[in-house]
Amino acid sequence: VPQVVRRINNALLRADQIATAEDDGDTTDWLAPIVADAEAGFGGPLNAFELTKAMIAAGAAGIHYEDQLASEKKCGHLGGKVLVPTSQHIRTLNAARLAADIADTPT
Repeated sequence: VPQVVRRINNALLRADQIATAEDDGDTTDWLAPIVADAEAGFGGPLNAFELTKAMIAAGAAGIHYEDQLASEKKCGHLGGKVLVPTSQHIRTLNAARLAADIADTPT
């Protein structure tokens, strides 16, 4: 996911550079915030920490973490969803927050 975020940001930056170089009066703002889906963090808190660090480096403006149990994941509109234990999700979010704090990311 961080590679996709990086590619999208690079494409938008390049479009902005081209528009600026052509100076054709186009006032399009090519840069847009990207909110990336980090699923459930792809593992434990260490994985969430590393994933958040990579997303920040790639230029993601926001990241969201899944709170459903991966093996039982269902569409949000359907009933019968199974959530991960609250303490586990809090550890994931704390690890992500720590990565953002270390990267000095403003919130």
